[in-house]
Amino acid sequence: MTEPVVVADRETSPAPDAPARPSRQIAGRALAALPWLVVLALLPVAWWRVGVGVHDIAGYVAYWAGALVLPGTLVHRALRGSRGNLPEDLGFGAATGLVLELAAWALAAATGQQHLLRWWAAPVVLLFLAVPRLRRHWRIERRSPLPLAWHVAMAAVLLLVLAWAAVQWPGNPVPPSADHTYYPDLFYHLSLVQELTRDMPFVLPHVAGEPLRYHYLSDAHMASASMITGSSPALVLLRLWLVPVAATAVLVSAGVARDLSRVWWTGPVVAAVTYLGLPVALGSALTDAAGVLSVASPSQTYVLALFVVLVGLCLDAVRGRALGPGWALVPAFGLACAGSKSSALPALLAGLLITAAVTGWRRRRVPWPTVVALALLLVATAVGYRLFAGGGAGTLRVQVFGLLRFMLPYGQTFGGSDGTRAGGLAPPGLAAGGWPAGLFAGGILGWWLLMQAPRLAGTLLLFSRRHRADPATWLLSGTVLAGVGATWVFHHPSASQVYFWLAVLPIGVLLSGHLLAATRPRWPVLAVGALAGVAVALAVPKAGNPAASLRGWWGRWRRRRDGSRRWCCSRAYSVSWSLSCCVTGTAVGGGRRRWRRPPRRSSRPASRSASRGRCRRRCGCATPGPRWPACRPRRATRATCSPERRRGPPSGSTRTPPPPTSSPPTCTADRCGRRGTATPARSG
Repeated sequence: MTEPVVVADRETSPAPDAPARPSRQIAGRALAALPWLVVLALLPVAWWRVGVGVHDIAGYVAYWAGALVLPGTLVHRALRGSRGNLPEDLGFGAATGLVLELAAWALAAATGQQHLLRWWAAPVVLLFLAVPRLRRHWRIERRSPLPLAWHVAMAAVLLLVLAWAAVQWPGNPVPPSADHTYYPDLFYHLSLVQELTRDMPFVLPHVAGEPLRYHYLSDAHMASASMITGSSPALVLLRLWLVPVAATAVLVSAGVARDLSRVWWTGPVVAAVTYLGLPVALGSALTDAAGVLSVASPSQTYVLALFVVLVGLCLDAVRGRALGPGWALVPAFGLACAGSKSSALPALLAGLLITAAVTGWRRRRVPWPTVVALALLLVATAVGYRLFAGGGAGTLRVQVFGLLRFMLPYGQTFGGSDGTRAGGLAPPGLAAGGWPAGLFAGGILGWWLLMQAPRLAGTLLLFSRRHRADPATWLLSGTVLAGVGATWVFHHPSASQVYFWLAVLPIGVLLSGHLLAATRPRWPVLAVGALAGVAVALAVPKAGNPAASLRGWWGRWRRRRDGSRRWCCSRAYSVSWSLSCCVTGTAVGGGRRRWRRPPRRSSRPASRSASRGRCRRRCGCATPGPRWPACRPRRATRATCSPERRRGPPSGSTRTPPPPTSSPPTCTADRCGRRGTATPARSG
């Protein structure tokens, strides 16, 4: 009697070096932890060098770890699960801890129990210790370790953020300091921090009896930190809070980028470009040096981590991934964003609305997860408008090209006589200048878009048929374009409409990182492009301001006799060289694009061997099959084909082969186009 033959698809016996595997894992974890330990060691040193006392440093480190990161990580794991690695868990946990802290602060301020605020995390920690079902969230159940290069790159980005903050700190000494002029908004935020340590209802610090109407939740975070640690509000505002909040934004941006593109290297790239990159000015006198991190605007920096986490939740919702208990985070983060920066949510609401409309039209059914997310954020926006709206946001008005009034070329030409006049739908100088003013404004807008090209390039995914079917592309593109449109459609006396753009800037970089992952450029292409950008930034000289007139600025863009010919030539050379590098990189890396077009069909009938080769590449079996367009999707699961079809019967088997038939056998792959009865290869 013949014994049955068991055919295994993969080997189950342990590898010869299995006993040495735990030691290698320990060594790998130690190497991965080393870059993070360097960052954690240098941060207190940087604080100490700018005059922060050892007691304040120790208190703030203990506050951030025990009152924010620990409870936030436990709650985020309970609602969303672990991400499989500790750095991302701690980053998303810190963002969740910021939201939980705001709830605890509001409860303490409403009841007058601010002295109990420092113990708000204790009930959360005790709950996760006492409930057996919650104890598993103290550890990572299913590890999904990231490469060592990811840890090194992320630590390098955080060190650069720390270096940027260390450069900013000496410019804002901690009061009392003699003969120093502070940015006016810093004094306003310092007064708000002092006010938010008191009981509700809050009033304007500089106007007695006037209710406080402002997005002040960033100041509420600093007030909570001051009450918990005992450090002075000025020390928290000017020294302690910036780097931990910025580091949280870096980690969550890298995590959302990895979720979006499914490639680990997009995380460090997106984090570096978002929080360290500047626009491509090419030495022009018309530049935009505004970065997404800001010392002068704490609300802008504080909202970044919260907004990126909220966008990540919306990405999972529009893609149909189950959020489960994580749905509770959507309105919580939405309300926190509405109270932190009023310019954050409108663009995301527009992106969700566009996504719901496009997805519903393409699929001919209501995309309920997208609709639910949109409804929750609308409720959060309405509540935030009721609680926080007012102040400077009340002076926002519609005026197309209103941002031009704060740009030097327009101010020295057509807008020289605008002054404080409000104007109508267009700035007064632009409305009175006729078509030359419109042409001039269009040139400035085009140059601004060119400077922001690295942040806007991801919208090119809308021209890919495969990515147009992904709701995430519509959500991110709609959010970015809505932010750009609001920046150029509205006018604010202090140019605060630019915060619409700064709010969506991380989202634009996320989309650009997704574009890089989709096109899969080769590493040499990325290296050459990065070196070319650095060379252009260093080699191209900075141009001085021209004469304060239309002829002066127009002459800078044409050729003049006073040396501007060389300036224009160098500018044209740098622009053409940069564009040629981009075109070359696209051509070289385009061979590995996932969304290239299928090959053109031939008029001659396909041979049997060619068909067999096509199907073998698609599903792994040797069955004759049709050409590419009929064998979809392109990557089929090899496990769906039987082992005999893939590599023949095993040695020693007595199983007899099937009798020959007149027609070729049928491929059994579930995802192959050769289902049902086998047919001869079709032509083309």
